[in-house]
Amino acid sequence: GINVNGKAEDTMIYRLIEENEVEYADIYNIKSFEFGCGRIFYVLKDNEPYIRLVIDDGFFKDIVILNGYVFIGDYTNGVKVFNLKDYTINNIDVDGYFGHFHIDNDTLFVLGCSNVMAFDKSSKVIWKSKDIAIDGILFDHISNNIMYVKCEMDPPGGWETRCINISNGMIE
Repeated sequence: GINVNGKAEDTMIYRLIEENEVEYADIYNIKSFEFGCGRIFYVLKDNEPYIRLVIDDGFFKDIVILNGYVFIGDYTNGVKVFNLKDYTINNIDVDGYFGHFHIDNDTLFVLGCSNVMAFDKSSKVIWKSKDIAIDGILFDHISNNIMYVKCEMDPPGGWETRCINISNGMIE
C-alpha cells in the first residue's frame, strides 16, 4: 500500500531499538503493544518512532525484526510474529522450547530445544528440520549453504556439531 507521504509501504525501513537508545522527546503518542513486561523496544519506521513493544525479560527471550515483521521468542510460549503493517499476530509453536534467533540475509532461523525452523522475509515457514538435539541448539556459523550448529545431546555438556542445509532443512 501507499502511506500518507506517498512512499510505498514495502520500501519502508524498519529498525528495532531498545528503550535506552531512544533519542526522541515525543514517544508517548505512538501505538503500544504489550507481550509481557520488563523490556521495552521501539520500532522505528524510516528512523521515526512508530510502535512501542513490551516483552518479558529473562532467559531465552529475544526479539528481532525482519522486513515488516517483528519476531518475539519466548522460552515457554514459542514465537509470536507481529505484522507491522496491519498489527496482526501469528503464534508459532516451537517443539520443546524457544532458544535463539539467527538472521542470514532474508531468512530467519529459530533455534529451539530440538530442531531449527526457517522463515522467509514474509514470515512464512520455509522448512522445519528433524530433531537434531535433546536439550538446546546454538548457532555456530554458515558456510557454503550449510548451517553449523552445536546440539546438546547428553546434558549437561554433551554438545555435538550438526550440519543443516539452509535451502531445505535437511541434515547433512
